[in-house]
Amino acid sequence: MESRNLDVLFVFQSIADSTITLKSTFSRAQQIFGDEILQSTVVVLTKTDLKEPALTKRMKTVANICRPENVPYITWVNNSTESIIEDSQLNKQLAELKAALAKVKPYEMKYMEIFEKKVEQLAREMMDNDPTNNITKHILIPSQKVHIYNETVHLNYTTVQRAYSDEEVKRIAKLTQPLYKEIPVASYCEREVEVIEYEIITEERIKWYTTGFWIFSSDNSIPYETQTLRRKLVKKNIIEPCIKYVEPPIQEIEDALRRELKVVNATMDFVTEKMRLESSFEDMIITISLHDLSYYKSKVAMHLSQAKWKKG
Repeated sequence: MESRNLDVLFVFQSIADSTITLKSTFSRAQQIFGDEILQSTVVVLTKTDLKEPALTKRMKTVANICRPENVPYITWVNNSTESIIEDSQLNKQLAELKAALAKVKPYEMKYMEIFEKKVEQLAREMMDNDPTNNITKHILIPSQKVHIYNETVHLNYTTVQRAYSDEEVKRIAKLTQPLYKEIPVASYCEREVEVIEYEIITEERIKWYTTGFWIFSSDNSIPYETQTLRRKLVKKNIIEPCIKYVEPPIQEIEDALRRELKVVNATMDFVTEKMRLESSFEDMIITISLHDLSYYKSKVAMHLSQAKWKKG
């Protein structure tokens, strides 16, 4: 069956038996291979060396079956212990065989494939039209499904944010600048003041005194210092905080507005992806086939063998 061609189909028919069965053999071959198989068939008649009374009648039956189908046939005698043939007879048989093979053409297996497809088509139609072949049942099948969902958590809190947007800062600064005539700016100023200072004046002095004795007298001295405070008026420069008034530029107003903050309530949402496993039972309808396609192919072959359908 792996070959793409059959060179020849040999049908061996014993002349010792009834040759009318050759007709059913041809029919069987056509059922298997198709009508074209007879164009590749050679009939080999055996036992022709036996002295059968009905040999001539059976040979005529073979001719009546083979000639309408253009099937060549030859006679063949084997070498055996009971019958030994000469080389000339063997060469004659081989020549007849070669001539018979020249009359047939190889059988292409595509005809077999076409026939098999036809049988399969008939078998499928038979299976589809057989209501007793399919059984329908309801069954519960446990199933688990994974569901993916999003969970949102809302968080409320207070925060500090800018009081004004950039657009509002520029708009408010332009509107309020004319209202500011002077704004105090802390600074340090230097000025001249008069102050009274005291200085210590130190002077050295001597005190004299006299001591007397019977015989003579002498003068003595005691040195000492005196200190006095002298007040004088001086001028000096001091640095102290002072207030200056300047015209506010619009940039300072904008900076002040941008630094202004406010406390607001805010909400933040956290979205997380979660999975949930759910178990359940599903009601399913299943169809159970009692017989597969090969069963119906065999039924088609049985119908063909019983010749219930038309040939071909």
